Amino acid sequence: MIRTANRDDWDKIYEVLEDAVDRQKNGNPLIAWTMDTIKKENILDDFPIDDFFIAFNGTEPVGIIAVTDEHRRVYPHIEKGQSLYVRWFVVKRKVKGSDVAQTLLNLAINRSLEEKLPLRLETNRFNKKLVEYYKSKGFVEDGRYFDEKWRAHQQLFLYNSKI
Repeated sequence: MIRTANRDDWDKIYEVLEDAVDRQKNGNPLIAWTMDTIKKENILDDFPIDDFFIAFNGTEPVGIIAVTDEHRRVYPHIEKGQSLYVRWFVVKRKVKGSDVAQTLLNLAINRSLEEKLPLRLETNRFNKKLVEYYKSKGFVEDGRYFDEKWRAHQQLFLYNSKI
C-alpha cells in the first residue's frame, strides 16, 4: 500500500531514511546522507510533508518518495509549477529487488503524465547501477553538477521532456 504522508508520519519517513544512512555506514559511499542531513528540519524546510508518499509492507514503512513542483536550489531558473521533481526516493534494503521502488517511481511518472509536466530527479553520478536504472525507465541525462550541500557529484535526469 502507498499513501500520502501526513503530519503524524515523520517517524515513518525517518525510519526509511535511517536505513539508507545505515547502508552508507556499512560500506556504500554513494549515499551522501548522514544522521544530520536527514533531520526533520533539514528536510521539511524544503517542502511540506504531504509531498511525501510512503510505501508500506503491512504496517512497516519500506519506501518513500517526495514529489514536489519546485526545487529552487538545483533548478532556480524553472518557475514553481513548471516541472515536477523527485526528492528523497528511498527504499529499505530488505525490499530492494521487489516492486516497491518501481511502484513509487511509477507514482511520480504517472503524476508527470497526468499533469503534463516534465519530471526531474538527481542522483550520485558515480552510482552506475542507479544511473542505468533511471535510463532504463525512460529518463535521459540532463546535466551534472557538484552539490555543495550534500558534497556529492550529481547527475541530473529528465523524464517526459517532450511536454
